Amino acid sequence: MAKKISFIIVYFNAPDILLQCIRSILNDSNGFFLEFLIIDNSSNVPEDEVNSLDIVWRKIESGYNSGFSRGVNLGLKHASGDYIFIINQDAFLFENNTLNRIISKIDALPGRTVYGCKIINPAGEFQQSVWIDNPGFAREWRFSAINYKMNPKWKLSWRIKVDDAHKNEGFVYRLNAAFLVIDKSKTKQIPNFDPDFFLYGEDVEWAIRIKRNGWVFYFDPTICIKHYGSLSTRNDIKKEAQIMLSGWLVILKTKGRIFLFLFILYFYINYLLDAVLDKLKRNRLSKASESKDSFNKRQMIKSFLLKKYGTKVLFAKKLSNEKTFLFNCYDEDINID
Repeated sequence: MAKKISFIIVYFNAPDILLQCIRSILNDSNGFFLEFLIIDNSSNVPEDEVNSLDIVWRKIESGYNSGFSRGVNLGLKHASGDYIFIINQDAFLFENNTLNRIISKIDALPGRTVYGCKIINPAGEFQQSVWIDNPGFAREWRFSAINYKMNPKWKLSWRIKVDDAHKNEGFVYRLNAAFLVIDKSKTKQIPNFDPDFFLYGEDVEWAIRIKRNGWVFYFDPTICIKHYGSLSTRNDIKKEAQIMLSGWLVILKTKGRIFLFLFILYFYINYLLDAVLDKLKRNRLSKASESKDSFNKRQMIKSFLLKKYGTKVLFAKKLSNEKTFLFNCYDEDINID
């Protein structure tokens, strides 16, 4: 009897990319019974084109843009496969026999294992597949101006650590959620993602939470997929703001409000120090860019987050309701110009 695979795809405004994703899976099906669960967050799934592919699929409409966490949770609720593949709409298979190779690897792993593989972009360039840290003091320090000044080689040393984490097959700290696989026949119940997250950070909180309950993450660099990355979030400013804000939510969920208060205080101090150091630099360099450099954009985003969310996140009793999210920068008018 053919093994059944359920593919959960959270969809938002990218019909051509969605079809490319599905076709890449079909081209590698190799006798598996495939089920596609497409969570429609923009109410415009190209139904006729998907039907023409002659696949078993189900469109699940959330009725609003439910984000990634709630979208995946809807898919998990309806998935009936022996194996669950959580795959971004802009990710696709391209190597021969990928599904067979993945299933063979997973069959040899213990239950409560989340599997991930090497991820590259369409040009063949590296994308981080294994994550080695969480939002917090250390990460905020790395991106501060004072660290840039005191430790100009930090990017090189950090890249070496990241590269080392991708060299060997085995159990790792955490995986990129663009492509995750779980053997449902061994675990029965897969933990849901936290519905308070809109985009980004949900995989961090999920990983921390499920690891406390005995789950592990397994990285396989011998298998590779391609991933465009952030096609559904084309506004770079809102994306960066959302990543920072979701990091605050991760800290709140995993460390508590007192720890988050200390972190936001640190975040604010870093913001002020960065502003002072940048001003001194501009006084020395008359030709320095005034507003378009990446550092200045980051400072403007930090200012927006501190003013808009600094107090709200610390004292809010409710982080989301049925159709809205407190932590959603995409609903905001962020003027960085």
